Amino acid sequence: MEQSWVRLVDNAANYRKDPIQRRILAAGLSDGLLSVEGDRWEAQRRTLAPLFARRTVTSFADAMREAVARLADQWRNLAPASTIDVAAEFTLLTLNVLALTIFADGIGGDFDEFGAAMCAYFGCIGRIGALDLLGLPDWVPRPGRKRLRQTMSYFEGAIDAITAARRRRLDSLAVSTAPEDLLTLLLHALDPSSGRPMSSVAVRSNILTFLSAGHETTANTLTWSAFLLSQSPYWYARVWEEADAELADQRSGLTNRLVVAKAVVDEAPAALSADRGAEPVACGSRRDWRPKGDAALADRDRALHPASPPAPVGTA
Repeated sequence: MEQSWVRLVDNAANYRKDPIQRRILAAGLSDGLLSVEGDRWEAQRRTLAPLFARRTVTSFADAMREAVARLADQWRNLAPASTIDVAAEFTLLTLNVLALTIFADGIGGDFDEFGAAMCAYFGCIGRIGALDLLGLPDWVPRPGRKRLRQTMSYFEGAIDAITAARRRRLDSLAVSTAPEDLLTLLLHALDPSSGRPMSSVAVRSNILTFLSAGHETTANTLTWSAFLLSQSPYWYARVWEEADAELADQRSGLTNRLVVAKAVVDEAPAALSADRGAEPVACGSRRDWRPKGDAALADRDRALHPASPPAPVGTA
């Protein structure tokens, strides 16, 4: 069968959100990259792409290590044989990382209140009920919508206040003291085609997008990776050996040295997928694809086991 390789980003107009997706994303995310379509999506993608360049992401490594160290300390202080809800813990971890990388100098208020609002927001957004499946119009009341409006009002006020304070700081003589976090990068970002900055509404929507879309996928990947490692003593030992050797060394280039850990995280989502491809899809430069109609649900006991023995840690 002839293979047709397509970069999804070059065919973005082919992928439109259905009414249920648009309703779910309307609560605060309607002007963010996850929700906009057409020319607005292309403009935002051009503007935001530099924020996720490898060099930019690795510059947040210290904030990530700080959040992970806090969680590790909490786990070490638990009583023997304690039960840990790993999924919930990793969700909090990713939220903490996002807070540190978006608002590096704090939120200027009660972080516990902000965290509670985030949990309430994530508990309301994304729910699909019978009214949605029946296709009833959006003006028909939905359960939880009042709570969502209250949460959004708090969120919008808090984010607008933080953003306004950062703008004043960047416009003042103290610009050199402003942290190079995602908020600063968002406010400095310009569309390379038009030279225009993002609007305040778009900045707010993208902050909410980073908070909502960014934490869950990462937390699920970490949770599934931890589960698969618990099923494979061999790979658990390899990850432990690598971490023990590399985390005690200099921080420079750490992301390039954690080869085994990266391999586990890269493979884990594939073991979770049960999608069937309608057509072959290229995956990066490797030209891997999921054949049409092929189920991709992996055997979890074999998910991290290669066909041939892997190279020892530190080689390859």
